[in-house]
Amino acid sequence: MFEGPLVQGAVGYTNVSPTYNETLTVGSQTVSPQNINADNLSVLTGNVGAGYNFLIAPKF
Repeated sequence: MFEGPLVQGAVGYTNVSPTYNETLTVGSQTVSPQNINADNLSVLTGNVGAGYNFLIAPKF
């Protein structure tokens, strides 16, 4: 079991391209679709963390 200080880190990448299209049909009528578009988002992400692990019980 590890007891003591710790440091951790992570790096990631995300690419989001949001779009939303809807066509509504009521009875025999079709309503024009609602189109929602947003700019593409590409981001490099990361985090750093630090902490300390305490030993609760020898066999826990």
